[in-house]
This record gives sequence, C-alpha cells and structure tokens, in this order.
Amino acid sequence: MAAVVYPRIESQINPYRDNVQGKANEPICVAGLLDRSKQILGSELKGMQPDWTLEEIYDRLHHNAPRIAIIGGSPDHPAHIMDFQTIARAAIRIWQNGGVPFQFSTPVMCDGTAQSNQGMSYSLQSRNAVAQMIVNQLEAHSYHGAFVIQGCDKQPLGVVSALAHLDRVRRERGEAPFFATFAPAHVL
Repeated sequence: MAAVVYPRIESQINPYRDNVQGKANEPICVAGLLDRSKQILGSELKGMQPDWTLEEIYDRLHHNAPRIAIIGGSPDHPAHIMDFQTIARAAIRIWQNGGVPFQFSTPVMCDGTAQSNQGMSYSLQSRNAVAQMIVNQLEAHSYHGAFVIQGCDKQPLGVVSALAHLDRVRRERGEAPFFATFAPAHVL
C-alpha cells in the first residue's frame, strides 16, 4: 500500500529556500529527529531502511513540503514522560507521507505538584506563556502545521489558543491556513 504524499504548500515564504541560515541549520535537526526516532522504535519498524538523507531533507525543505512541528511537553510532568515514543512514531509517519517533521516541547506546569505552594500562583499565567512560546516558535521557523501531544492542566488550552491565533493571523496575511491534529496519547 503506497503512502499518500502531502501536497506542497503554496507560499511565497520559505526560509529554507531563500535564507542561508535556514538552509544550513535545519536539515541536520530533521535528520537527527528521524535517526533518533528509528533508534527509539527499533524492532517496531521491522526492516524499514532509512530513506532520508540530508540531500532529500534539503530538497523537501527547498520545495516547501509541509513542515510539521511535533509539539510535546516537559518530561517533568507525568502526562509527558512517554512523549519520546509518540514523537518518534509521528516523525517517521510524517516523513513517510512526504512531510518534514520537526520537534519541540513546551514547559508544562503540573497543578497537582504546584498545589499548596507559591507555584500555584503561576498556573493560569502558564497557559498564556505557553501560547506565546508556541506562536513564537511556529512563526520563527515557518511551520505549516502541528502534531500536538496533549497532556493535562493548562498547557492544552495554551496550545489551542496559540494555534487559533496563528491561523487567524496567517489568513489575514493571505498565507496558507495553519493546520493541526491533536493526539490525546497520554494522561488527560
């Protein structure tokens, strides 16, 4: 069964085609993510040979294949201690479908841990901080979409707020809409 290949993104904005920094910096991040993903999944990939090279990654970036950020949470929160497996599966699948996977995480404050101490004062503020961090990262690297690993507490609302804001801003600028999917893979 052949995989469906994502269509190229129609956009004049492509720092991976037009900017030496984008061309130089990011292909190695993608290769590192895919190499780690193959190591993590090991026997689960049974016989799959890596089909990524720096040249193929560079080509996809240059031709505006969908750049998809896999957004996880911090491993000091119980809902995110297994993110690395979900990230690995998502990265491999995004690549197999013609996209370019990237990965980053946000801090996730655990309300349960913060109860009865000064940390609880930061609970609601953390939602806004997460939203700002996500918008900053997605805009800075010109990602087209996201695969979001959901957890619990305030982080999911911060993510949704960021993605809705980003989609609205991009549409107002006449750019392609931002797309996302959410994986409630762990504790919710």
